[in-house]
Amino acid sequence: RLRCNGKYPIALMDIYVVKEIGDRMQGYDLENISFYKLYREISQKDIQDSPGTITACNPTDEECKLMNVVPGSAHLLFKSTAYIDNCPIEYSESIYNSTYTEFVVGMRDQRIHTLPRD
Repeated sequence: RLRCNGKYPIALMDIYVVKEIGDRMQGYDLENISFYKLYREISQKDIQDSPGTITACNPTDEECKLMNVVPGSAHLLFKSTAYIDNCPIEYSESIYNSTYTEFVVGMRDQRIHTLPRD
């Protein structure tokens, strides 16, 4: 799914949903509806949690072409899992164009994960 703000691509999203919900999504205009609103309409329940991680990434040449960004440029990779009734219903990996994106992040009492640097 390529999300745009007018003519500017802001995110390239790979979204995976459980089969039951995916089957019911087939009759909707998926290009013009919020998936979270659609999940609510289908299940009659709101997403309860959607924890995720944000890391830097360098998209592939094909992803850069779709997003209209310079190959090798740094962007943001957001991975998350959405839950209804403590059951995962969606997993997503989204590359956000760092030119047009700013995340607001809240911290909880959890360990912050870092990777060693060479």
